[in-house]
Amino acid sequence: MGRITAGRGYDYLTREVATSRHDYYTGSGEAPGMWTGSGRIELELDGVVDADDMAALYGSFLDPRTTHHVQPTDGRVVAPTLVGEALRSEPKVLNRGTANERVLEQVAAFDVTFSPSKSVTVLWATACDRRVRATVVAAHEVAVSAGLAYLEANAGHTRVGRNGVRRMVTSGFVIAQFRHRSARSTRPGERVGDPQLHSHCAILNRVRGVDGRWRTLDGEAIYRHAHAAGALYAAVLERELSDRLAVSWAAPDGRVPMREIVSVPGEVIARFSSRREQVLDHFERLLVEWTAVHGRSPTRAERAGILDEATVRSRSAKRKGNETDLHDHWRAQLTPCEQTAIDTVTGCQLATNGGRMPAGSTQLAEAVMQSLHEQRSWWTRAHVFGEVARLVQDPTVEAIELEVERIIGGCLELEPDRDHEYAQHDKTKFTSTTIKEAEQRVLNAAVQTAPWTVDPLAMVGLGDDQTDAVTAICAGEYQVSTVIGPAGAGKTTMLKAAAESYGVAERPVAVLTLSAAAARVVTEETGLPASTIAAWRVGQVRLPRNGLVIVDEASMVPTLTLDQLIRVAAAYHCRIAMVGDYAQMGAPEAGGLLRDLAGLPSATHMASVRRFHQPWERDASKQLRRRNRDIADVYDQHDRLIGVTTQYAVTTIADAWLNDILAGYDSIIVVDTTAEAALVSARCQQLLAGNSLLGETAGAGVDQTWICVGDLVQTRLNTNTIATSDGSRVLNRDVWRITGSNAAGDLLATHTRTAVTAEIPAGYAHDHVVLAYATTIAGAQGRTLDTGHVLVTPRTAAGALYVGMTRGREANHAYVITDSHDHEEFQLGDLSPRDAFAAAVSRAPEGQLSAAAIEQRWKQTAGQRLASRTDDRTHQRAFEWWTQRQTALPPQIADALHGHHQQVIAVLASRGPATWATMIRSATTNTSWDQHRAVRTFIERLETMPSSAAGGASSEAPSTQAGSNPEVARR
Repeated sequence: MGRITAGRGYDYLTREVATSRHDYYTGSGEAPGMWTGSGRIELELDGVVDADDMAALYGSFLDPRTTHHVQPTDGRVVAPTLVGEALRSEPKVLNRGTANERVLEQVAAFDVTFSPSKSVTVLWATACDRRVRATVVAAHEVAVSAGLAYLEANAGHTRVGRNGVRRMVTSGFVIAQFRHRSARSTRPGERVGDPQLHSHCAILNRVRGVDGRWRTLDGEAIYRHAHAAGALYAAVLERELSDRLAVSWAAPDGRVPMREIVSVPGEVIARFSSRREQVLDHFERLLVEWTAVHGRSPTRAERAGILDEATVRSRSAKRKGNETDLHDHWRAQLTPCEQTAIDTVTGCQLATNGGRMPAGSTQLAEAVMQSLHEQRSWWTRAHVFGEVARLVQDPTVEAIELEVERIIGGCLELEPDRDHEYAQHDKTKFTSTTIKEAEQRVLNAAVQTAPWTVDPLAMVGLGDDQTDAVTAICAGEYQVSTVIGPAGAGKTTMLKAAAESYGVAERPVAVLTLSAAAARVVTEETGLPASTIAAWRVGQVRLPRNGLVIVDEASMVPTLTLDQLIRVAAAYHCRIAMVGDYAQMGAPEAGGLLRDLAGLPSATHMASVRRFHQPWERDASKQLRRRNRDIADVYDQHDRLIGVTTQYAVTTIADAWLNDILAGYDSIIVVDTTAEAALVSARCQQLLAGNSLLGETAGAGVDQTWICVGDLVQTRLNTNTIATSDGSRVLNRDVWRITGSNAAGDLLATHTRTAVTAEIPAGYAHDHVVLAYATTIAGAQGRTLDTGHVLVTPRTAAGALYVGMTRGREANHAYVITDSHDHEEFQLGDLSPRDAFAAAVSRAPEGQLSAAAIEQRWKQTAGQRLASRTDDRTHQRAFEWWTQRQTALPPQIADALHGHHQQVIAVLASRGPATWATMIRSATTNTSWDQHRAVRTFIERLETMPSSAAGGASSEAPSTQAGSNPEVARR
């Protein structure tokens, strides 16, 4: 799901259409788009999308029926008709002509893309039987239609009233739908890459309300329901292919994200899943060519230019086809055994049904609730709809909706709204009794009296806030002590001091962390025994009795786990210390409680920030933590914000990282996703190789990534099977330096922090070793280095941004992607770096709030909600009154006030209805209507009329006499 900006943002879709049957079959173009959506009828759009029509609608919001200018019947010139709000005359362009061009434009459409699981695409792309391929396409089209119909039914409205407080029914979406067959090529010079059947559905950001006016869509609703629409698409596609081709389905890894067709070879799926650009071959070739031409090695700046060129060349726009049919081209990449396997997957339906469960069953309801608990503390109908669509047998829309209502009926409503005129039931949030009771138990435990105390030691070098935290953990009044500390506050030093106090008192201390790597770091830095929460849950670790249990990074611990942990610790007469920061990463499951605990008397707040060398950055980090948008100005003034487009983001951030490495800094790159980390790390590896900082190839990692001597790598799976020099385990997120390889092909590695050595087997490396130059937010939290470089995308949330921008002691830079669209095939401009950074600062997903916080917020905003709705109702009444009463005005005055009705209504709405007639009568009588500023005078008289002058009058229509002012009659 993404956005298409007005102007030429739509151009990619129309430009890719094939100009002939030959071009289509050889992959040189795609099928023409088709108009769909109920709203297209309003504009008489049907059939194939005409490029001129799309240019008018998506480029300028013009009614395509009026943009040809000359009527074919009589030759009259017709002015184009606007569909809703007009575009500005010219979009504002910043830095025109540079690689980082940024354009501030309106959103013309929402691009909702439907794509099947990879096995479906592989079956369609490589099946020898044309009928099978056609059936897959037909099933895909049925599923897309179902997804769009759901989205239109649930998000096809517009917003009206004061501040958009009300919804209005519309005639539906106008959609230009384009079916594409491949992803962008990852091989230089080719236009068609891996097969990937998908449909772009460009939903016009204009809908016609029941009042006849065109307005923008409720974009928030589209985003809210997009996930459920995708789940419905996948469910309908499964049902259609099962019915038509009798294929069987399996859920990968026992979970139900998107099922794959049974017996489609995994090797083929992996082979056709390389969407990201591979620029290393281009770089090496261009480097050789450059050296041959210039007779010398390039400078660092010249090398950076060569790398930029390699990136651009490898990101080619899809292959110009040859004489080979596109499907023949893909089949040629299969072995005979693979082709046979694919051609025999149909007609082999199994009874397992891919893990789906009968409608109405207890099993289904329990599975849906478990899935919801694993994601958040609360949910909406759309969340439940998506889960049911993935899990229910025979997933028709009707069956899914019945199950949604059945399951919602067993949930607790957090935001009850009985004002049916304004209630938005699809936004209403629910939770379960399980979550609600667990949250309440944790909050209750936080105000229980501690069973005993420990005398805190007087520690030299601690700040006042650190001392307060130690005192709370040792001798505080409450059994559960919550310590909130921002990034760089010195929480580790504080914990070490608390542990020494417990040691003197001869009371045991245990630390629980989310990851084994974090547990090892805690032990190394504090000397405390630390284990993972997972190890405790499966019984590998026992809590101490009459001791202290420290929960590290408590914001990331799920609510249900926290509840269980506190209950067991309390039963063992333990004190519990919850240490963390709710402004950083939240729990991957139902969470958000640390923020609630921070507001209780048992919480201690560490205020000082000690990490950063620059005083301004210490203060800035606090404002960043508070999500103050204006802090973007401070970072901008200190040259910490670098604007980039998606195309150049990897190049720019990797080059800056290399400069720090060459200057002797320990540096880190932080990104949103694992895929981005792999892409950026590959670029960093290229830069190191280009600067002769890496040795020979030592082996291969995940996705066949080459690993060289000198590379930094990360192991991604805990294991006891790899021998290390000190007998310790190899852990997830351990970082190693590659020193060589042995005769068996194993990687020789040295741990970057402990200097422990290990021989990493080639098989483990192939499955679980990645380059470690860039990491995700989860991998960065808790780490401190010299400098940090953060990639800020339109998806980066406030908590992730805060973590990323607080890793470096010396400096932290944000590389802010200014493109507005997530889909890599669209390169669009949007915000300035400052504005894009500010948007990320305030982008706080509600999913990180507890159910208790959602409920409390709903209650606290009741007055504001009532005032807003009352204000809107008053405006509605004023509008109706004025619409009726203005017909009683003399024609001359009615003509003069044409176009100014909203001003009049706004003034009327600010006064009581009983005063309206007197106000209009008085203002009309005391206005000289022959003057050019008569309307302005009339409005001013309404605005400045004392309440006493207008009060107590009848609300009947004003009886205005034109003769009371001689000039009125002449008008």
